[in-house]
Amino acid sequence: MAALHVGNNERRREFLVLGNPIDQVSAAEGIAQSGQLAASPEAMSILSKSCTLKGSFSSSNPTVIACRNKRYFEPNPDFQVLKKKPKPWSDRIRHLSRNAIGALRHEMSLYVHPAARAIASSSAQNSRSIIADAEIRSVYTIFVKPIIDARIHGTKSGDDHLFALLNDIMGITCKVLEQFRGHLRQFVVDDKGVVLIATFGQRGATFPNLVAEKGLPCTIAIHDALKINLDIGSQIGATFGKAYVGIVGGARRHEFAILGPSVNLAARLMSSTENPGILVDDAIKSMANKRFDFLSHPPVRAKGYSSLVPIFEPQSEIERQWNKLSCFVGRETELKRLVGLAKTILSREKGKDNAAQANREKIERDKANSLLCLIQAHSSLGKSSLAMQAMDHIRRLGSHYKKEVTITKNVCKDGEQSVPFCVFRQIILRFLDERISRNEDDSAISGVTMFDLDDENYSLMEEPTYYYDDVYFHHIRELCKELNCSEGFAEMIGEKMLDLRINSKSSSAAAKLKPDEVVDFVTNVILKCTSQSDFVLFALDDVQWMDSLSWKVVEMLLRRGKDLMILCLSRPLSINTTTIDPILLRELQEDKCKGNKHCRFTNIELTPFTKNDVRALFAASIGCDGQQIDNELCDYIYEQTGGMPYFAQEMIRGVIQDDMIRWQDDGIVRWRSGLDSSPQQALRSSMNDLILHRLDHFNSEARLLLQVCAVLGHEFTLSELITVDCHCKERKQKCIQNIHDTLRKACKEKILLEIFQGGSTTKQRSSYCSNEEEDAVVVEKVDDRIYAFSHAVWRNCLLGKYIPDLFRLF
Repeated sequence: MAALHVGNNERRREFLVLGNPIDQVSAAEGIAQSGQLAASPEAMSILSKSCTLKGSFSSSNPTVIACRNKRYFEPNPDFQVLKKKPKPWSDRIRHLSRNAIGALRHEMSLYVHPAARAIASSSAQNSRSIIADAEIRSVYTIFVKPIIDARIHGTKSGDDHLFALLNDIMGITCKVLEQFRGHLRQFVVDDKGVVLIATFGQRGATFPNLVAEKGLPCTIAIHDALKINLDIGSQIGATFGKAYVGIVGGARRHEFAILGPSVNLAARLMSSTENPGILVDDAIKSMANKRFDFLSHPPVRAKGYSSLVPIFEPQSEIERQWNKLSCFVGRETELKRLVGLAKTILSREKGKDNAAQANREKIERDKANSLLCLIQAHSSLGKSSLAMQAMDHIRRLGSHYKKEVTITKNVCKDGEQSVPFCVFRQIILRFLDERISRNEDDSAISGVTMFDLDDENYSLMEEPTYYYDDVYFHHIRELCKELNCSEGFAEMIGEKMLDLRINSKSSSAAAKLKPDEVVDFVTNVILKCTSQSDFVLFALDDVQWMDSLSWKVVEMLLRRGKDLMILCLSRPLSINTTTIDPILLRELQEDKCKGNKHCRFTNIELTPFTKNDVRALFAASIGCDGQQIDNELCDYIYEQTGGMPYFAQEMIRGVIQDDMIRWQDDGIVRWRSGLDSSPQQALRSSMNDLILHRLDHFNSEARLLLQVCAVLGHEFTLSELITVDCHCKERKQKCIQNIHDTLRKACKEKILLEIFQGGSTTKQRSSYCSNEEEDAVVVEKVDDRIYAFSHAVWRNCLLGKYIPDLFRLF
C-alpha cells in the first residue's frame, strides 16, 4: 500500500492512497447487502488475532461478519487496544511563526475544493454555519478516467514512474481547468482505476453560456491534453443538472460534496464499456451551440430520471468529417516521412547566442520556411487514417520539444470548386472562436456582464438572435484595424465571405471585393492568428474539390509562412482536372526534382496494403499477435480485397460477425470447422459485391430512399430528405415513419452516421417549402437531424451501381 501527495503549491493538491487493500475493500463491498458488514480474507486473518470467530469462513473470498442485529465474532477480552490520545493541533503549531502558519494554512487549503475555501473563510467563526451552508445549483460535472494501470508492484523504479505519472495527470488536468476557470472536485484511485472529478457551476465557476463556452470545450481539452502530453487515452463522462452543493458530515469531520442524479450519471458514462472517449447527456447537447455536433448513442436508464436519458458523443464538424483514428496498421515508411518533415521544424533551437550558429539557422529556415505535402490515393486506401496518425505523432513530438503546435483541419466538399474561399472561411471562423475565448471582455459586447445575472442564470442564459454574428464581426473589425484595412472592407468580408448578419453598415462600405485583396487579407489573418505558435500544420482533405482562390491562399502561405506545413489529401490530381494553378504545381514539382534536401514539396502516393499489413489489420481487429493468424485465412482476405484497407477491414468485420473463425488448440486463428470446403462462398469477391450484399438487407423501397440520400450529398438533413421523398400529403405520416425506420437501420448497419447539432430541440420547417407546402413536410416532434455516409464508398456504390447516369454526372 502507498500514500502520496500529488499536485503543486499553486493550483491544487490531493492525498492519494492506492494498493491492494483498496481492491480488498471494493471486493468486500461488492458482496455486502444493505445493513451487512463484509471483510476480506486478509482482514479476517487480522481480526482472528483479537476476536473469536463463529462458524467457518472462506480463505479466498470476502465474508459477511455482521449485519444489523447480529455479529459472527466475539471480541477477545484479553486483547488490549492501545488508546493513545492525539496531541492537539494547537500544541503542534505553537512554536511556529505567523508566516510559517500562513504558509501551512495555504498548503492545507490546496487539498480543499475552492468553493469550500470560500465557505470556510466566510464562516470561520461559526462551525454550525459551515455545515448548513449548502444549496441546490445547476452543475456541470466531469468524470475523467485516464487509461493506465495504477497497481503498485513494490519495485522502486516501477512505482516511482507510476507516482510521477499520477502527478503529471493531476498537473495537466488542473492546468486545463485553470484555463477554463473550472474546479477540480476530487482525484482518487479506487477499484475503477484513476478518477478525476471536475465541476463548473458552483461558486467561483459560474459564467454566461457555461456549457458551450466553458464546460464542453474544457471536457474536450482535458481529453486531448492527456493524449498529447502524456500519450494517455481517457474515458470521460459529462452531465449537466441540478445537484446538492455543500458540505456533508459533522462539525469535526466533513467535506465539500456535489450530489445528485446528474453526478451519478456522469460516473456511469465514464465507466461505460461503450465509451469512445467522451460521452455527454442530452442536457449538454441541448445547451451547446452549433459549433459542436453530436453522434447519437443508445439511451440509458438512470436513477433520478423519469425516462431514458439520451446519450451523445460530442465532436466538432471538422473532427467528425475526418473520423476517429482506430486500428491503424502499416504505412510505416509514409508515416516516418511525414513526421520527419515536421521534426525538421520542431527540432530547431531558438535563442542561440552564437552568431555563426544563428546565421546557419537562418539559412536553414530560408531553405524550408514552409512545406507542402500532398498525399494522393484513390478512395479507400487510407489517406485520412495516415494523416490522423501523423498528426497524433506530431502533437506528441511538439510536447517532447516543448513547442507550441497548432493543427487546423478542414474538408473540401464536392460542388465547392466554384465557391470562393470555401476552405478558409471555416478556418477563419475557427480562429475567431479561439480569439473570442481568449478575450475576457466578450460578454460586454452583447451588453451582458457576469454581474448582471444571478448565479442560477449564468449557465442558462440564451443569446439573442445573431449574437454570435455580432461577436464575430466585432473581432473582424479589430483584425482589420490591426491590418490597416478600412471599416467598409471589414463589413464586406463579414457579409460576403463569412456570411455574417450585420445589423448596421457604414457609408464607406465597398461596392466590390477584389479577389487579390481578399487573398492577401485571408493570408494575413491566418499568419497573424498563428504567429505565437512554434509550428503550424494545416490539414486539408479532398483538395481535388478545392476552389482556385483557396489554392491562391495556399500559395501565399507557402511563400510567406514560417514554420508552416500544409498537408493536402487528394485523389490522384492532374493539371486538367483540378483548380490548382498549373504554374504553382509545376514550380513545386520542379523544386522537388532538383534533389534539394530542403525542397518545399513532398508527394506521397499510397499503394494497397501488403500481405503483412492485412495480417496486422486482422490481428488488431481481434486483439492477438499477427503470428496467430493462419496463413490460409490471411492469404484469402488479401487476394479477395487486393490489399484495399477499407475493403479488407469490412471483410474482416464480416468474417468476425458471421462467426466464421475460431481459435484452435494450438493458438492459431483458422476458418471454423464445419464450413464448406470453400469458405469463399460465404464472402464477396469484390468491394461492390460486399457493399451490395449489405444493401440487400434493405427492401426495394428502402434502397430507393438510400439512393435519394446519395444524390443529396455526403451529408444531408432530415428535412431535405422529407422534402424530396414525401410527395403525397395523404401519405405524409406513413412516409415519415418509413424514412425514420430506414435511416435507423442504415445507422445500425454503419452505412450512415446520425448527427445532432448543439442547441435546444425545436420543431423546424424546411427552408425549401412554401407556406402551402408546410404541412406536408414539417418534421413533427423531432429536431432536424443531420446524416452523413460513414465512408465515401457507400455513396459512390449507391450512385455508381444503381444510378450509373447520375454517377457519371457527379
